[in-house]
Amino acid sequence: MKIREQEQIILVRLERGEDVIQSLLQLAAHHNITGAMFHGLGGASAATLGIYRLSEDKAYHYTNFDGDLEIISINGNIATDEAGQHMVHAHATISGNDLQAYGGHVDELIVAGTCEILVDLRTGPLSRKQDDEIGLKLLDLDNESA
Repeated sequence: MKIREQEQIILVRLERGEDVIQSLLQLAAHHNITGAMFHGLGGASAATLGIYRLSEDKAYHYTNFDGDLEIISINGNIATDEAGQHMVHAHATISGNDLQAYGGHVDELIVAGTCEILVDLRTGPLSRKQDDEIGLKLLDLDNESA
């Protein structure tokens, strides 16, 4: 991972073989990022994307993709949970040789050639809190001290 910092922005260039989610968690830990939004694009060799089935079992259901993949876009945020652990929530749209687009919640996204991500720190701290009705840790925007 290579980075360039500019005021409230961090530009990230991930390299072949790096996992996007794990790399963003490492970035958050190393730079003590407590809140950020990000977006990017690039290429991948493997992806695991899912959909959250609230009406069925309140669980993610994942599909694996392998081969030459374009990361059409990846978007998300970095926050901390109630225990202070960094969390990355990301969604991506990818395509393969057929140029068919697939999208979903990112569990894993392995970089092929490169992935370029802009991390915007201007949101300030973001926290997530468990919502039992939904079954997920949701952004806690009511918490003014977050």
